[in-house]
Amino acid sequence: MPYRTDGSPHHSGIANEHAVVDFINNRSVSIRNHFMDSDDILVHVGGTTTKIDAKLIEPDGNTVHVGISIKNHKGGSSTFDWINTTQYTGFMTQELIDFKNRGVHDRNEFNSIFARNIHSISDDDGLIRNILTLCSDNNPDYILINNQKKSEYVFATTLENTPELRPLVNWTYFLKSGKGKTSAKIWRKQGDVEVDTSLRLRLVSNNGFNALFTQKGSVPTFKIQQEQVGRFVEGLDGIHERY
Repeated sequence: MPYRTDGSPHHSGIANEHAVVDFINNRSVSIRNHFMDSDDILVHVGGTTTKIDAKLIEPDGNTVHVGISIKNHKGGSSTFDWINTTQYTGFMTQELIDFKNRGVHDRNEFNSIFARNIHSISDDDGLIRNILTLCSDNNPDYILINNQKKSEYVFATTLENTPELRPLVNWTYFLKSGKGKTSAKIWRKQGDVEVDTSLRLRLVSNNGFNALFTQKGSVPTFKIQQEQVGRFVEGLDGIHERY
């Protein structure tokens, strides 16, 4: 299934974040009582420069140092991203610059650049580890998922519930390609044993094809995408509250 690039996933995601914040502040019982004082409020943060979608505010206006990442699961084959970063993509920057300077507005060639480069790092254990570590180190304390399939919100600690985001010692990480031309599944192996992490690494442009030729600009971006979200949500060790 092709990834949508018209901005609609972003806008629907923002709407979901506001709906979750409203529920926690005004209707939640078990989730709210678990991690908030009675007079605290949850405030939406948003924006592309932070991984935190909401934070706690005390009555005096001081921020409680608790960050929350809000995700949406519609059921079926829906996925969500853990990280969106331009770090570690410098190895392909010059190729994009050369492409832009040629002035040939060929979208197929543009996509081929990303496809070639994601395949070029298939066996780069160090790079894959660095991206996973960056993601894990910067994740907020908690994750709150809108599980639309069951009409419930699921609240859980992030660190304890995302073991595959922390690279394991004595395992080698690699990528397996499939139908996705600019993405590949993250696997790990130890001897003859291979394990699917249920994570996908995507290498895309942060602002899209057309932006490359404008002042807005476009740079390579790594994304780690959670797959098999239904199984992931069911396995969360946290609080499930119906809405």
